[in-house]
Order: sequence, then structure tokens, then C-alpha cells
Amino acid sequence: MSINLIDNQWILVRDQKDNVKEVSLKECLLNCENFLELAGETVAQDAALLRLLIAMNLTVMYRWDKNGEQSLLETEDQALDRWQAVWESGHLQKRAITEYLESVKDSFELDGDGKRFLQSENAKIGTSYKSSKLMGDLSESNNKLRLFQLRNGEAKEELSLACSARWLLNLNGFDDTSSKSSTKYKLLPKEERLSPGAGWLGKIGLVFVKGQNLFETIMLNTILLKDGKTLWPSVVPYWEVDNPDISERRMLSGVPDDLAALLTMPSRRLWLNINPDNKVDGYYLIGGDFFERTNAFTEQYTLWKKADPKKKDSNDFVPRRHQAARQLWRDFQFFALPTTEKKTKAPGVIDWVRTLLSQEIIDDESAVELFAPSVTYGDKDFFITDVSSQSIRFFPDVLMDAQSEWRDAIQSEIEKIDQLAFAAGIFAKEIALASGASPDIASSALTGASNQFYANIDQLFQEWISSIHPDEIEDLEQYEQVLREWHRTAAKIGYQTSKLYLSGLRPEALLGKYVQDKKKEVHVSIPEAIERLNWKIYSIYKKNDAVENDVD
Repeated sequence: MSINLIDNQWILVRDQKDNVKEVSLKECLLNCENFLELAGETVAQDAALLRLLIAMNLTVMYRWDKNGEQSLLETEDQALDRWQAVWESGHLQKRAITEYLESVKDSFELDGDGKRFLQSENAKIGTSYKSSKLMGDLSESNNKLRLFQLRNGEAKEELSLACSARWLLNLNGFDDTSSKSSTKYKLLPKEERLSPGAGWLGKIGLVFVKGQNLFETIMLNTILLKDGKTLWPSVVPYWEVDNPDISERRMLSGVPDDLAALLTMPSRRLWLNINPDNKVDGYYLIGGDFFERTNAFTEQYTLWKKADPKKKDSNDFVPRRHQAARQLWRDFQFFALPTTEKKTKAPGVIDWVRTLLSQEIIDDESAVELFAPSVTYGDKDFFITDVSSQSIRFFPDVLMDAQSEWRDAIQSEIEKIDQLAFAAGIFAKEIALASGASPDIASSALTGASNQFYANIDQLFQEWISSIHPDEIEDLEQYEQVLREWHRTAAKIGYQTSKLYLSGLRPEALLGKYVQDKKKEVHVSIPEAIERLNWKIYSIYKKNDAVENDVD
């Protein structure tokens, strides 16, 4: 049996009754309003597949109008009108999608004798892997078994074609750097032996907007205008390229200026090994072409940070990777603050949402949810250590310039939380030192207390952000009352976290001791640590009367 990804079932979705089912690419697009979300084996796999769906919808919307007639977009206003028409219809352009899928059907054969989807026979000169490395929820190398395995026996030795198709997309986007260079590649001059690094999706801090169903998610992330401003110069996904550059050498190329091309870009050259039983028992892989991350602004779904924060006049940005242990809201400034020259660069998808809001195309009364799937690597991206996802909800008018006061207030509260986390950490460190702990153990106590504080305040702060609806704040007094109530909550969490480090202490910690702090000796004790913590919280919230002193 052969499998064509357009007609055969391979995509996992969750329907309105919370059941997971397998559908074809055509059914997924034509009936996406009836599905809640993608429901693959991992959130990373879903992210890779979502980019495929976005690219497909972007291509169709650029070439067909709302009536299903072929008509290229020519102006920004036309793009917004077309997007709004599809959004209000509640479903994608069924006639246009059907016509387009039929025209590219030959490019979506997974196991054909000729052109295979996202595969190149040149990959056969690369590293050979077993199927257990293909699966992103196992990612087991040829010579090192996973201690705790989600699969065993035949389940990891052979994969169905449908399952392999999902993992093929995942591997292309998030592959690690463990593959070995081919013999021919090693013979190249040193300056030409370039490393592509991890897959492109593993290099960036992915962020998407999530809707009430899969249709809304696809549409909200279908960015017809780059950064919400200008038309794309072209929209040509990878599967439409007749003779893609699939040479044996990995090449450093320029950043694509075509969003559809970037969304479908092959970060790796792959070839699935399909046995006579129509199962995938392994694959071949070499690095694909790549480009520099700096100012790669065609990418619309990543956080950005200054390439060199020390250079104040620099206008260069690179993608900001997520940190699994860092809450998404702590990076509020990287996705919610507007793009300003030389200071910040918001994700393109956020600028797109701002444009839709400013044109009153989408409703500002419903909360927006951002979700950020990520893969964590170890040892210079040589292997994958974790796959995770975070999300945050807030009312979209917080993004608008008219509500900059609230946006700045939220960022200010995050900075105060950082100060409070550090204060809790210092308190734990001083208590440890007063109890006779070594400097290393005391430093661990600082880190542990700070992390514990962030974990304790995480859900409460997310709830506070999601409750802020600027249009419902009537005056300055109400604005200040909202802040005072939050200060009381945050301070309480700070005190509660710190109290954990007062239990089970030895009596001599009350009297304390002198310890070396940099170039001088300082005295630490429980009473002194409590006094310093009280003063720090008191000063963070500017002597707010609503903040209670709970340490004593």
C-alpha cells in the first residue's frame, strides 16, 4: 500500500467531544472548524504540523478570493478584506483548497518511486538511523537505550507510514546535531565544512496564537501581511519547487523572504527506509541548507532578543529560545511590547494580531491565548532532553498602544516579581549560612528558593493577567486598587515561600555567625535575615499599606 498525505489518514486531531481521531490532510483542512486542536504524540510534532497547515492556507488565500475564484492578492487592504471574509465564514475556502490539493497531489506521496514528500535520495550518503530515533517521544540513538521508554519491542522497531509521516515533519523541524558527516563531506576544505546546527524550529522560541478551534488557530496564524504591514513578495511552498537544491553539500544561504517557503523549509535531507511489510524501520539523514539567525525576520512565530545587549546602538536581533524552567509570562516584554527601533522586536504573529485588532476585524472582548511549544537540548544541541509547552491568556487590547499604561504596568509587576524572587533566594541563603551550611549549599538554597517562589506565584500571576480588561477599569482609583490587591497577593507568596526555610533549623542559627561575603565579613542570623526580607518587600511595593508582614 502506498500513502498519499492528501487523501490518506495520518494527522491526529481532537474533535468537539474530546475524541482523538486520524484524518487526511484534505479532511483536516476542509473540516478544521469541527476539530478543537491537533492531538499528535507531542506538542513539538503538533507545532511542525501546524506550520504545514498554515503554509497551505496561506498559499490558497494568496491565490483564491472568497468566492473560490483564482485571484492573486495585490494590495494590503485586499489581503485584510479577504482574511476577514474567510474568518467570518467560520471555515476555510473549501472549493479553493480542494482545487489546490488536487493540483499538488503528486508532491505528497510519502513512499513513491519518484518524488517523495520532504525526502531526498541524497540523504542515503548520510547517517543511518533505526526507527526508534525517528520518534520524537523516544528519540533513542543507535547505541544508547532510553532508561524509561514509552515504546518497546515492535512498537519502536517498525512504524506505520501514517505515524512516520508525523514524525518526519517533527524530525525535520527539531532534529538534534548528533548526525555524522558523510565521507565526501569530510574531504571538503575546513572552511566549507559548515554545520547547520539543530533543526530550524529547535533554534527559535516558537509562539502561536490559539483559537477556540483548529480553524481559528490556523486563521489567526495565517499572516497575510509581514509583521502585519506589507504583502509577501511571493508565496511558494517547498513542495512546488520543481528542482530543489539537494546537493550533497550543506550550504549557508540567505534568509528566505517567502513565509510559505520558510514554513515548509527542509532543515534536513531525509530518506525513509520502507521494508516489504510497508513499515518504516529506519531512515537516512544529512544536514540541509541553512541560514544565519540574525535578523531572520521572515520568521513570524518566534520571540526575539538583541543579538548583543552590550551594543546599545545595535539593531540586530536573534531568536530567543524558550527555557523549560522559565515561565512564559516572565518573557512578557519579548512578545507583548510593541516593536520599536533598536529596542524590541515583537513576534510577527503579535504584530499581525495588532493589525487585525486595529482594523476591528477580530473581537477584542475575547481573551487571546498564546502557546509556546519547545524542545530542550543538551550538550551543544547534541541530544534532546525535554519537550514541553507553556501558554498565557490575556485580553488583546493590552497589546494596543492605547493601553500602553496597562502593558507597562504588567511589565513593571514582572520586574517586581523578579526582585521578590531574588529576595526570597537571599533570605534562604542567609538562613543556610547562619545554620552552618557551606557556601555551595547556601548558593543552592538561593536558587531553590527563587525557583520555588516562581512556581508558587505562577498560576496566580497568570490568573491576574487574564483578568485585566483595560476597558473595564473606569478611573485611576480603580487602576490603583487592582495593583494594590495584586501587591498584597505577591508579597504573601513571597513570605510563604520564605517561611519554608525556617523549619527544622538549629538553635545556633538564631545567634548566627560571621561569614565571608566578597571582601568583607558580614554577620548572618535568623532575625537579621527576617529584618532584611521585610525591608526588601516593603521597598519593592513602595510601602504599600495593603502588604502585610507575615514573616514574624
